[in-house]
Amino acid sequence: MPVLLKGSLVTLALTGVVIAIAAPIAFSVALLRRGSIGFVSGILAVLGWIFRGIPPLILLLAAYFIPTHLGWHIGSFQAAVMAMSIYMVFYYVEVFRAGLEAISIEQYQTAKSLGLTRFRTMRRIIFPQMLPIIAPPFISHSSTLLKTTALASAVAVPELTGAARNLFSVTFRPLEVLLVAALIYGIMSAALFYLQYEVEKRYGRSHVA
Repeated sequence: MPVLLKGSLVTLALTGVVIAIAAPIAFSVALLRRGSIGFVSGILAVLGWIFRGIPPLILLLAAYFIPTHLGWHIGSFQAAVMAMSIYMVFYYVEVFRAGLEAISIEQYQTAKSLGLTRFRTMRRIIFPQMLPIIAPPFISHSSTLLKTTALASAVAVPELTGAARNLFSVTFRPLEVLLVAALIYGIMSAALFYLQYEVEKRYGRSHVA
């Protein structure tokens, strides 16, 4: 258990760092996609199609081996963060775009006419209405990310799957080790879905009210 719990902490750290990097970038990209500059929006749309179509393992291996080939040493954890952040940005973009487009343009115009800054408009008017809309798909993608971190063991990140594989290769007890690892993954995913439930219950009711 200590080995698997240590691996689960690495899994949680990797997931948390990727979300912290990818979510703000994705929100900025979603705003640009919604903007009036058609050329920029088109380029971002094409990039989204490309990166959502590339398997995350390919991005992971590229992020790890290409910088090394160019003479720039990068750690395995940093490579995993880079690859998975790029991969998740464009999934989160679609989540934020759906939330932004669910808010009528009249609300933006009214806030502007009242003299509210763009930041205050987003923080006080738009985002509270977006939250119950984007929470389910955002947390669903984050749960997928949590499980996708298992691929990081391919570049020697000591996350939960890598720790389980090393453990059963030493103990020769794969069934018990994998069952416990699966249980830990299940608990972590259940915690995310409980968070989704609480967000929907709190903000959904206030939005209806």
